[in-house]
Amino acid sequence: MREDQIGAMQSFCSANTTSSSEKRRVSADFDAKFKKVFSNKKMLAVILKDIIPEYKGLSMLDVVLRIHSADVTSEYAELLSEENNDGTHAIRYDVVVRTRIDNTESSVVHLIFDLEMQRKFRPGYPIMSRAMYYTGRLFSNQEVKNSGYDKLKHVRSAWICINDIPAYLQNKVISFKFHPHCETDEGNDALYEKAFPETALMGIDLVLLSKEYVLNSSDADIIRFLQSVFKNKFDNEWYPMHDVVDANLRGLIEDMTRASSALEEDIDLEIRMGRAEGRAEGRAEGRVEGRVEGMTEVLRPYITSRRSKGMSKEEIIEDLMASFGFERQAATRFIEECSN
Repeated sequence: MREDQIGAMQSFCSANTTSSSEKRRVSADFDAKFKKVFSNKKMLAVILKDIIPEYKGLSMLDVVLRIHSADVTSEYAELLSEENNDGTHAIRYDVVVRTRIDNTESSVVHLIFDLEMQRKFRPGYPIMSRAMYYTGRLFSNQEVKNSGYDKLKHVRSAWICINDIPAYLQNKVISFKFHPHCETDEGNDALYEKAFPETALMGIDLVLLSKEYVLNSSDADIIRFLQSVFKNKFDNEWYPMHDVVDANLRGLIEDMTRASSALEEDIDLEIRMGRAEGRAEGRAEGRVEGRVEGMTEVLRPYITSRRSKGMSKEEIIEDLMASFGFERQAATRFIEECSN
């Protein structure tokens, strides 16, 4: 397939997915609903219990009581400013809250927790680079008075991903932190961790889900919980949702998942397009079979939609030729392949 045809396929993505302005609106709608659902202290408590070691032995209520809110009786956490603009680059965080590790007075803060939703695992840049940048900014934006570096709060950033995750990484929680190591003293890392406890001040967790899910009893609680949430499975064996979700919160979750589904078609098409382009660009000009296979999968929903509108085979051929610059033989082959 020629470069101009690959370019035409890129134009196809733009023309046949949601318009840019509509996509931004739908994405903003989902972001707002995600923020509302996951600023609920019970929802946060399930995540914090599975990620923060100091919370693992606590009850749900104990964790809820450690999450800061404007009113101690509120069901929702008090969020830090979503705009972080220091004159260099503005970051719009999803959900950033403050918590206490122990049962001290409510005004004390020990941990800044950031929860981010990433629709695609491979959005065109390494997700870990972005997670490290966000974590670094939250850490460095803490105010330090009179060299009070010993007062710095812990920062933990958790990133939920659903789409385009390699199979071997799906439904796993992968945690990252600074780890002291002395090459000339192998085997004594625990000693250096004790000597330098400050290395635990920053941490990142990738919470990698999957598009489809089959219950595995060995999966972490947070995986089973989030799969239940994003798939609207409130009454199954994946997670005891009745302990967390009341009727009001259930309605908010359903609103969020409806907003999420509105993004899925475009995301799936973008992923297919990226894979098809990779196959096309990675082969010599004469090897067209792999390209045809890849482009067929991208074109299949396009051709199907034309058929559903009552267009004849000849009309679809003419459409493909006009829209993408295909020769008649290639356009005919795509239609035949999409009929299989």
